[in-house]
Amino acid sequence: MLSGQRLSVSNPDRTEGSKGMVQTTELENGIYTAGQISQEDIPDLAEAGFRTIINNRPDGEEAGQPPYSDTEHAAQAKGINYYYIPLTQETLTPEKVARFREAMEEAPRPVLVHCRSGARSTLLWALSEARYNKRSTQDLIDVAGRQGKDISSASPLIDHYRAWEDSDVKDG
Repeated sequence: MLSGQRLSVSNPDRTEGSKGMVQTTELENGIYTAGQISQEDIPDLAEAGFRTIINNRPDGEEAGQPPYSDTEHAAQAKGINYYYIPLTQETLTPEKVARFREAMEEAPRPVLVHCRSGARSTLLWALSEARYNKRSTQDLIDVAGRQGKDISSASPLIDHYRAWEDSDVKDG
């Protein structure tokens, strides 16, 4: 099973020009973030013990990006749960945060949450923690910062999500 805060999952079959490793960072409690993964990474992620993958990257965001369905099928073939919750700055809504939270509550851990670089997934995690666990903005910034993710510029947004009440969020 996974241990430590950073994990490099070796994959010699990564596409040419890539580093050959999926770099994951544990935020806390079996929740890891990473940049873009592909179906070729799935066997190594399964071997490393990941039980769930949450993809926050919309299809077509960048040329050459693998479609989510390829990664989803590869994950499911290895018995890994897979959730596709794509978001961008423009599509970040309370409903997306609620959907992420639902996935996190039912997902077996360890969970790998990924996007292009891991930053968006880290922010989504922080917004969920602020909204549903009422964690302080500074605590969330500190946790992310210890893992090399600077989300301090989002502190007003994190404060806003923590302040929301259930009646402010429609079911999506």
